[in-house]
Parts: sequence; C-alpha cells; structure tokens
Amino acid sequence: MFERYDRNVNRASDIKDINIKGIAVLSAFIVLFIAIYALWYPLAVLRNYPYSSIFFYSPNQMIYLALSVTGIWAAFKYRKNIDSMCIIVGLLFASLIWVSTQAKYWYNGWISSIPYYEPTVYAVMAFVMVTGAIGLLRSHKVLNFNMSEGNAAGALKGFLFGALIGIPIAIMNVLMIICVNGDTAAVQNIFYQALQALRPGIMEEVAYRLIFFAISLTVLLKYLPKNVAVLSSIFMAAAFHAAIHVPELFAQNIVAAMVMTIVMSVLFGLPMAILAYKKDIETAIGFHWVIDALRFSLGI
Repeated sequence: MFERYDRNVNRASDIKDINIKGIAVLSAFIVLFIAIYALWYPLAVLRNYPYSSIFFYSPNQMIYLALSVTGIWAAFKYRKNIDSMCIIVGLLFASLIWVSTQAKYWYNGWISSIPYYEPTVYAVMAFVMVTGAIGLLRSHKVLNFNMSEGNAAGALKGFLFGALIGIPIAIMNVLMIICVNGDTAAVQNIFYQALQALRPGIMEEVAYRLIFFAISLTVLLKYLPKNVAVLSSIFMAAAFHAAIHVPELFAQNIVAAMVMTIVMSVLFGLPMAILAYKKDIETAIGFHWVIDALRFSLGI
C-alpha cells in the first residue's frame, strides 16, 4: 500500500564515503539539540508566566515542543500516508499519555505546582509526534512500529518482552539510587505508580526513539554509510535522552553532568535505542516502562 524504504540500502556504503556534507548534517543535529537544551536557561524566567511552565519547566519539555512541531511538519509532508489507522494509533497513544499524566492527580490530589492542563497538552504533543512519525515511516521504513501497521498482537508482545528483559536493569537502577542517594524504599500504590510510569515510558520513547530516531536516521542514511548513520542515530537518541535528566547538574558542574550523561546513556539509553532499532518501538517502551514502574512503586 505504501512505498517502502529499505533501511539496509543507502547511498553511502563504505566508511570512505564519509564526507564533509555528512559530517555537517550530523553536526547540525547535535548543535540544534544543544541550542534548544541551552535555551532553557535564559528562558527559565518564563516559567513564572501562566500557561508557559508546561514548555519551559525543563529542557525535556522544550525538546517535546520542538519534536511536536517536527511531527506536524512530517504529518503534512507525508500527508498521503496518513489514514484512519494512523489517526487511531495517534489517539490511542494520546489517550494513554492523558490517563497516565492524570493518574498523579487521581493518586496525589491536585498539586498547585502542576498545571491542570498538563495532561491535555502532553496528549496533543504525543498525538502529533506519533502521527508524524507514522507518516514518515510509511515512506522510509527505518524503524519497526507494530501499531502503525495495525499489528496489536505484535505490539503487545513487544511491550511485554521489553518489560521482561528490563526487569534486571530496573532492579539495578533502584539499588543504584538507594546506594548513591541514600533513599529509602517505601512501597506505594502499585497500580497508580505503574500507570504513571506509562507517561515517561511512552512519551520519552515516542520523542527520542520514534520521531527523532526516524528523522535522524532517514536523513543521515542519505549522506553517511549505513553503519555510521545507524550508530550516530543510536548514540544521539541515547545521549540526548540521558542529558534531559540532568539539566540542573549541567548548570552546576558540566564535567559531572557529562559523566552522568555518559553513564545513563550506556546503562539505559543505549539498550532502549538498540531495542527500538533491532526490534520495535513497543519493545523499547516496555523496557523503559518497567524501569520507571519499579522505581515509582518503591517511592524513589
């Protein structure tokens, strides 16, 4: 039905094919991310204004906003690929984000520091990122996304498999937090915490391992050898995702922040990015979800 793009074929086929243009394109991705990330600091004052904290609370929100705009662009560019299935999948992911974000209100009660409109804004951003990514993937099949093809069984299987293999990493993560931060585990309402864990599990994977990964790999495959393009996209998806967790540390100690970003990339980001590329997006979501679900359930 849709034109397929073989991710195993690209214009550049050997390491010697690396050229200045390819390096420039790769550098552009990195510089653009750093620019958006760094922009958060001077714009932090905007967090005091109504309806702005949803975007300026952290670099992560600003990246979400940028990728949402990218999703709108992709949906328009590949609008011929957008059908009812695409809309349904987008609405499904948006609904999951809305419910998982709303869950903290249901469990904790209304929190004055969190905007009441937050669930809806996140749901809209998830919708445009997912639909834009599906439109792109239907022309450039660089990643596997079972739900975009109506394969609900494959999506569920991938999610459960990702959650299963993520359990050891989830346990290690909890032990690291307890040892490093001295936190004390206290069992919370497991249902609500598992539900809340869907938000980072889905939202961060949709942002960094779905639409960003798909766009970066599609573009880089035109200018760089396949292995270089794939590895570059994997490392960017891992490092960018890790970096958004330590914005305050970057402001205080850039060396420590870089070290922490590398450690988090290796332990968490790389496995998720590799799973997204080698398996499918749903597997990466399951892997991510179980890590946060266990941590949230233990109150750390």
